[in-house]
Amino acid sequence: MPCLITRDDLTATLIESSRRKSVFLREALRISGALDRSQLIVDRFEQIKPPPTDFISCRALDRFPQMLPKLIDWAPANSTLLLFAGAGLKSQLESLLPGARAELIPGSERRFLIVASSTRPS
Repeated sequence: MPCLITRDDLTATLIESSRRKSVFLREALRISGALDRSQLIVDRFEQIKPPPTDFISCRALDRFPQMLPKLIDWAPANSTLLLFAGAGLKSQLESLLPGARAELIPGSERRFLIVASSTRPS
């Protein structure tokens, strides 16, 4: 949402499993003027085919450490994963995603943005 609000040149597909939260997201997209540049899918990511995209990110994924391998397998080939992590999750991400790069989030001592390529075949 913040990227769509600040960058009117971007498009996005948002996936939300909660109907209640999806109502909020749709209204926020409408109010922000980003509704026409977005698609909102109400389902669990692992239940749908991944949309064509260059970047995958997530926020508040339930049971993130357990779901992470599923997210990595689900990500479209040659997409870039942008994931937020603390030190423990950073280690897991780096072991699951060889070549992952960890960038310390400005103003933080223990939070990272992990940038990794999904390079599995199409």
